Amino acid sequence: MSKDQTTYARSESELLSEISRKLDRVVAVLAAQGKDREAQIDILSAAGCESAFIGIVVGMSAGAIRTYRSRRRPRTIGDDQGGTSIDRADA
Repeated sequence: MSKDQTTYARSESELLSEISRKLDRVVAVLAAQGKDREAQIDILSAAGCESAFIGIVVGMSAGAIRTYRSRRRPRTIGDDQGGTSIDRADA
């Protein structure tokens, strides 16, 4: 094997990991089909999809998705040091 082939060769576990990530995205898109936009964003977010990808799927910009996600995420008192989760409406 040449030096170039060695540089670009990926292990079997790396390839399987990449395939798994791509299949996770396909499953998430299928799960989101037929749902309202908020449910689609929530499903795709839970699957670990990036804002740009979610935006393409639901027809919004990546910035709008990031804004939606940040407003949807509950705040935690105590900066993740065992604090209590509260809704923004209570803040």
